[in-house]
Amino acid sequence: MKLFLALSLLAVPAFSAWFSGEGNYVLDHEISFLSYENQMACEGDNGRWEDGLCIFAGADEVTVKRAGLSYDVKVSTVTTNAHMCEFEGKGVFQGDGTLKAAAPAEVWNDDRQEWEAATCEVTLSFASGNEVNVTNNGSCQSFCGMRASLDVAGATRREANAAI
Repeated sequence: MKLFLALSLLAVPAFSAWFSGEGNYVLDHEISFLSYENQMACEGDNGRWEDGLCIFAGADEVTVKRAGLSYDVKVSTVTTNAHMCEFEGKGVFQGDGTLKAAAPAEVWNDDRQEWEAATCEVTLSFASGNEVNVTNNGSCQSFCGMRASLDVAGATRREANAAI
């Protein structure tokens, strides 16, 4: 029993030290705009014309900041035609090595034809000390524009201890 207690006490600081996931994570990618009629208009806005689409640089961003016993989490994504998601919530570190953040949301009920209260939950999985993946529980669309989601795969840390 004493050995178990001693090992437990050693594991807590080691586990806390392991999670140094605070910081700003970024996933650079390209986004396409379907609304440009021609190459001249696209390039005039500093885009790249390719196969009838105007391509621009975009980035998804995940920020994690310790706030007492929890974490402030912000997730921003951008997709085709600059459709975006913006999520901010409080996160709690889970025993499986993930960070779960939640915020009040609304989901559309097709049967009732009305919005209903829900909870948007995002899960941050730290693939390494410098990479994070984000998934959501499917109740987060009220944080997003059309055809956008809060999913992020492989964002890398740009700076530690970033401000939200």
